[in-house]
Amino acid sequence: MASVQESGAEVDRLVSLAHDTAVFLRARRAPFGVVGVVGDALFAAVLAELDSTIDVDDWIERAIAAARPEPSLHRGLAGLGFVLALYRPDEARLRVIDDSVRLALPQLPPASLQSGVAGVAVYASLRSHAASGRALQAEIVRCLEERAQVDGPGVVWHTPLSYLQRRRVPSAPEPIIELGIVHGVAGALVGLAALARCGHGVAADLVRAALTALWARQARQPTGFGRIELGVDGAGGAIDCGREPFCVGDPGILRAAWLSARAVGDEESAQRALVGLRAVADHELTRPITEATRLDLCCGIAASAEVHLRMHAETGEPAFLAASRRLQQACAARVGALPFYDFRFGRAGVLLALLSGSGLVDPRWDALIGISFPAKSETAP
Repeated sequence: MASVQESGAEVDRLVSLAHDTAVFLRARRAPFGVVGVVGDALFAAVLAELDSTIDVDDWIERAIAAARPEPSLHRGLAGLGFVLALYRPDEARLRVIDDSVRLALPQLPPASLQSGVAGVAVYASLRSHAASGRALQAEIVRCLEERAQVDGPGVVWHTPLSYLQRRRVPSAPEPIIELGIVHGVAGALVGLAALARCGHGVAADLVRAALTALWARQARQPTGFGRIELGVDGAGGAIDCGREPFCVGDPGILRAAWLSARAVGDEESAQRALVGLRAVADHELTRPITEATRLDLCCGIAASAEVHLRMHAETGEPAFLAASRRLQQACAARVGALPFYDFRFGRAGVLLALLSGSGLVDPRWDALIGISFPAKSETAP
């Protein structure tokens, strides 16, 4: 099968397109956050692995100049901290970010990787060596433990109605339980597991309990996880989010289960997640891919391709590589025509997934969307 990895000319085309995208991003007026200057800086930092003439400091200073008080991973300061910690450590600024984000935690929804406490946990897992970072980690664990809701033998986190309303769902019966990796329980799994790897035992206990609740929901609806459950015991019905999108469906949720189960030594859950991910990979080999299929890193196949790339690296199973390659091919064919340029929804993010598939860049950037863990801090709390 022809693939990005096997075609030098195709890789050259993608690198050239990445440079053109960087020129556009540098010239645009962009908001703060991952869809704006923070995502732009991340894209430039990864591209600099291929081109040493790219001034990453300049891109990061642009993001710093645009900073706003919003604390979250995808919309605010935790995302800026993520980029700084991975690509241009600046302890003075990072300590300020740690303290600012810690004070804002009570106002955040619990389980959202995008806008909530779970996403901040991903950033905080990079900060074990700093007192301010350890304080942030401890407060995150306390906050998620306090807001965990007993759910049979497990736990979940409820989505505040106000958070759903901000995403154009005007009203819904409460409690609301989302399962997805970007907005729901799977995101909490990734964030807590990242802190469990830093030595937080309570975080590990919460991961195990949340995995129990997650699998119970798979049993209720064996065709997939992609839904938002409404009302007590789902009595208010459910919003079907579809099975395929990374952010709300099986690719992201099962990847979160695999990562978190392995982090806390839950071998049964890890095996269950692996079986599910194999089924997702098989589906990717036959599913229709059309001009209407989204490519982006939120609800698109570039994120799923990155999931399968990681799974192949971790398991060596050829089906994951085949699934990743098929999705990469589809992305490569259309990436130049994408109408948006940013990291999360546009060309920049899809190009990073494609360059990761080529083996030319370090895929550690994908921790920002929960596909991997950030580099483990050397010092445990």
